[in-house]
Amino acid sequence: MFAQWLIGAIIACSFVAPRHVLIVGDSEACAVGVVASVIAEKNGDSVEVECKPGSKVEHWSDAGNFRAALSRHPTADTVLVFLGTNNFWYREVPNVAPILDAIKDAGLSCVWVGPTSVHGKSWRVNDLLRINTVPTCVYYDTESAGVPLVDGVHPNAAAAKRWLQDVWRMIPLKYEEQDDEQRRTDE
Repeated sequence: MFAQWLIGAIIACSFVAPRHVLIVGDSEACAVGVVASVIAEKNGDSVEVECKPGSKVEHWSDAGNFRAALSRHPTADTVLVFLGTNNFWYREVPNVAPILDAIKDAGLSCVWVGPTSVHGKSWRVNDLLRINTVPTCVYYDTESAGVPLVDGVHPNAAAAKRWLQDVWRMIPLKYEEQDDEQRRTDE
């Protein structure tokens, strides 16, 4: 009897519901998109990518392209936002409100992946994005992570894979997983 309970408890504790992940953003999203299916499959998830090299936050926010991307992927329950690298020199926060509103309206889990350490420097926009995207999104500080950049801006395939693996671990639990976690801590 105890053995059956223990097996059930182990299975319940280790279950993570499959996610339907949408990766959206600039060329960094394209770079990790190449390895995303391998990481998704390993975790039992599915993934789709919407990226536009060279795009700034405004392309996705002010022009409505982020909301349009979400409408093309109605099964997504999680979004990884790779934006800010092409805004690296900004001294004021780019308009992230329409993106955050779309995420909230769709009820998505979110990880905002901050800009790379362009040309080996830290840029003010990284802190501005962190301050303005949390708590709607979990923020992944790419500058602090030290992702190797082959051209001063973009990672190679190996670095992109490691980067995305780190980001994937930050995806928030789904509601049912949070409920299971809460029940385990209440017992």
